[in-house]
This record gives sequence, structure tokens and C-alpha cells, in this order.
Amino acid sequence: MAILTIHHWSDPVAGLRELVRIARRVVLFTYEPAIHSKFWLWREYFPVAASTSAASELSVEQVVEIIGADRVEKILIPHDCLDGFGPAYWRRPTAYLDPVVRGCISGLAQLRAEDLNPGLEHLQQDLNTGAWYTRHQDLLNLDAIDAGLRLIVRDGQ
Repeated sequence: MAILTIHHWSDPVAGLRELVRIARRVVLFTYEPAIHSKFWLWREYFPVAASTSAASELSVEQVVEIIGADRVEKILIPHDCLDGFGPAYWRRPTAYLDPVVRGCISGLAQLRAEDLNPGLEHLQQDLNTGAWYTRHQDLLNLDAIDAGLRLIVRDGQ
């Protein structure tokens, strides 16, 4: 089982092949980079994080092919999600200003200060002026969103 980790591997293809070699059943909780990179936080405030993931990470389709997956399930993120991954706070944007929250989100924790600080200042300003709430009014009534999270399963023989 691998949970939101493939994007940290130095050689994800080799790592996935090794999972298949040693495990009868493989379960991966990962995300589709093309969808994930369009999340409002990355797109509007931290574009460096978005461009890195979209360009350098394996797509769900590639992962499925490498491991010979039997199924892929779309995982929606509820508005009150308590896990600390990137889009978990999609309807609670003030959470991203908390350094403890950011420390659990690799896309933010690994940013250099010159890429992080302007985005934080911009987000804070948009929250203070209400611009974020105006721009994302459509999110405020949703119970869940698709931020690209996928459960990929290879049941094995």
C-alpha cells in the first residue's frame, strides 16, 4: 500500500514494479497530476507547485498500466476533511495560512520561501478583502469535490 507518496519516489516506475513483484495485492492512494495541478490553491497562489506536479509526475493512466491495475476509484474530498493532504481544506482556505497545516502538505512544505511567501501574502489579502469568497462562491455550497484523488487497486492472482 502506498498513500500519497509516489510523487516523492526518485524512480516511481521502478518502485511500482517492485510493489507488483513483492505483493499479491497493491493498493495505491494517489492523485491525477493534471487534475490536482488545477486546484485553486496551486493555480492561484502557488503556481510553482502546480507546474512541478503536472510536468514531472506519472498520470493515473501510467500507474494503472505499470501495475496492471484492476480498478480505479475516484475519491471525492468532503468539505470537512480532517486529513492534512493538499486539497483537504478546499473550503476552509484560512487553514493554509497555518504553518502546522502547511508542514503536512509536501507541495507547500517543500517550496522555497521566495515561492511560498508571496502566495501566502496573496491568499491572506484575498481572505481579508473577501476576494477569495467572491471568486469561489461556487465551492461554498458543495459537500465534496474531485481534486484528482484516486484509489488504484491491483487485486493480484
